Amino acid sequence: MIASPDPIRRSLATRDPLAGLLFERWRLTPLHAALLGLSVDLLFKALLVWHDLHSKDPPRCWAFINWGDWDLFAANVLVGLLIVPSVWAFYAWMTIAPPALLEELDRERLFSGTAQDVATTVVARNTRLLKSRLWPFLALLVPLSLGTFWITQFHRQLGASLYLQLVPWSFGWFMAGMIVLRELGLIRILRQYFATPGLELRPLHPDRCGGLGPLNRYAMHFTYLIAMAACGLALLSYMSIDQQRFHLEYSLHLGILLYLVLAPYCFFAALGTAHRAMQDAKDKQLQAVADQFLVDYQAAQQAISKDFRVLSGAIDKLKLLNTLYRTTLRFPVWPFDWSHIRWFFTAVLTPVGGLVLSQIPILVGLLHQLTNKAPALTAGAARETCGPVQVSVGVITKPAYQGEHTLAIDVRVYASIRATEVWPTHLSPGLKRRPLSEGSERRPLRSRRV
Repeated sequence: MIASPDPIRRSLATRDPLAGLLFERWRLTPLHAALLGLSVDLLFKALLVWHDLHSKDPPRCWAFINWGDWDLFAANVLVGLLIVPSVWAFYAWMTIAPPALLEELDRERLFSGTAQDVATTVVARNTRLLKSRLWPFLALLVPLSLGTFWITQFHRQLGASLYLQLVPWSFGWFMAGMIVLRELGLIRILRQYFATPGLELRPLHPDRCGGLGPLNRYAMHFTYLIAMAACGLALLSYMSIDQQRFHLEYSLHLGILLYLVLAPYCFFAALGTAHRAMQDAKDKQLQAVADQFLVDYQAAQQAISKDFRVLSGAIDKLKLLNTLYRTTLRFPVWPFDWSHIRWFFTAVLTPVGGLVLSQIPILVGLLHQLTNKAPALTAGAARETCGPVQVSVGVITKPAYQGEHTLAIDVRVYASIRATEVWPTHLSPGLKRRPLSEGSERRPLRSRRV
C-alpha cells in the first residue's frame, strides 16, 4: 500500500488518542508498532516476575507464563511473540490502508468523465460521522468490560499480578475494537463510493479485476488479519482447555462468537460493495443491448415486405447485437471469484483445524464416556466414588502359568450414583452423571481379572 494523501487521511482519521500519539506524532510504521507491542508485553512480563519475587505473598505470576508446563509455555510464547505484535502492526496498518485504498481506486478512473475525485467527495460527506468521539469510546468499552470480568472472576486467585497483566491486555483489546470499527466505517464509505452513478466496466483492464485490483489486494491483506485472530483464539482456547477452565472463561466464548460473525462479514461485505455495483453496471449494459436488439428486430419484421437489401442489413445488425450481448454476458463480475473464497476459508480454518486436531484424544475420551465404553472402575476407585461395594472372591482351580494358581476377583459394584458425590479423576469434571431414580435397576460393572 502506498502512502495516502493528506486530505483523505485526515478525513478518515478518527478521534483516537492512541493512534494520534503513535502514528501522527511519533510516525510509527506497522513494523515499528509491532516491535513496540512486543517490548511492552515483555516489559510487563518482567514486571510480573519482579513483583512476585519481591512480594511476601505466594508467587502467582506463573499463571500467566506457565513455566514448567511446556505445552502451555510454548502456547504462551507464541501468543507473546506472534499475536501481540500482530495486533499492534494491524492497528497501524488500518490507519494507512483505507485512505490508500480510496486513492488508488480514484486513480483507476472507474467512473465516467463527469465523476471526478469520487473518494474525496464521499469521504467529505462522512467526515462528521468519522470524527465522532463515539468510536474511541466504544473501543474503550472492550478493555473496560473484559478487565472488569477478569477482576471479578480471578482477583482472589491471581491477586496483584492480575492488574499488571491487564495493562498490555487492555492495549490489545482497545486496538482490536478500533480495527473492527475502522473496517465497518470503510465498508460504509465503499458502499457510497460504488453507488456513485457512472461506474463503467473495464473487462480488459491489466489488473484482470476490471480496475478493482486495489480492492482485491486490500481484501487479501485483510485475510492475514483474520488468520491472526483465528490463531490467537485457537491458542487461547488450547491453553484454557488444557487448564480445564474453558467453561469458566465467558470472555473467550464471547470473542469466539464475535469472530465467527465479524470475520466473514468484514471480508465479504468489503468485496460485496464493488460486486453489487459491477453487477448493476453489467445489467445496465445488457439491458441497453437488449433494448436495441428489440428495436432492430421490430424494424426487420417491418422490412420483410420491403427491399431485400434492407432486410439483409437488419439481419446482419441483429447478429452483431447478439454477439455483443453474449460477449457482455461473459464478463466476470469482480472482485468475487472462487480463489477469494478459498483463500478466506483457508485463513479461517487452518488455525481452528490445528486446535481440533490437538484435542482429538480428549474428544475420543468424551465419546467413549457418552457411549458407556469407559474402562471399568477398580474396586478401590468404586469404593471411593460410588458408595457401597460388594466383592466376591473365589479361587480358580485351573492351573495357570508355571503351575501356580491365580486368584480371580469378581467385582460387582452396586451403588446409587448421586450428582453431589466425587467423580473419578480420569473423567471430565464438566460432566455430571444423573442419579438413579427410585426403584430403577442397578446395573453392575463388568468383572475384572487380576
